Amino acid sequence: MKDSAIVYDAIRNSDHEIWISYGARCQKLLKDIQILGPVQCYPLILSTYFAKPTELETVLSWIVSLTVRYNIICSKGTGNLENAYARASSMMRKDGIKVNDVKKVLLDIWPLDEEFKTSFYQKTLTTPRIIKYILASLEMHISSDHSLIPNPEILSVEHILPKKPNHDWPGIMRKELFLKEYCNKIGNLTILTEPMNRESESKGFLQHKKAIYAMSRYLITQKLCEYDEWNEENISDRQKKLADTASDLWVIK
Repeated sequence: MKDSAIVYDAIRNSDHEIWISYGARCQKLLKDIQILGPVQCYPLILSTYFAKPTELETVLSWIVSLTVRYNIICSKGTGNLENAYARASSMMRKDGIKVNDVKKVLLDIWPLDEEFKTSFYQKTLTTPRIIKYILASLEMHISSDHSLIPNPEILSVEHILPKKPNHDWPGIMRKELFLKEYCNKIGNLTILTEPMNRESESKGFLQHKKAIYAMSRYLITQKLCEYDEWNEENISDRQKKLADTASDLWVIK
């Protein structure tokens, strides 16, 4: 009980000394779980630590992908999730069980690509830590360079169509109903460093923002310069492209 309590508490602290021997990848995945917040997975992490410690990195990666698909994007209820994690946790401790047997339990509730892409295509996000995590992860996948974003806390969320657009924007895009529908769409969100974000605030796309985006170190932001204008059609186009990338990124292998 005492040993379990120590490990259970350490799950909430990726810098805890017990994770050092597991390596940077494990610590990074634990930090991802802290950001995403799926507490239902803790018993499975605990069981893996004691029963199959060499598989911990693999199981953590499954949890991250499942959380993004099931919780963050598809917004499914927690009942089936809790049951799946409870079954997986119990199974992990049984003699003769292979880690792929546990994976099958999680795959029972796994949102398939079609459902995930459809949900992603329609998704709006409003929580800054989640927006930063999703966009930073997509950036690292697109650029294949994880050194660009060593610490997502340095990032700022940029609304391409601003929350309070000035008169550089067409009148229809300044209307409350349009802003309510499109401002927080994933396709309308990107990442910048804080100084660049302040420079682009409320300004027009062609007049100011594209020049700022061209100077960004992040490919996901640079690619916005491929658009000649920013409107409903291009927000949807970008969101669809990001949905395709996301389905390749968050997988269970």
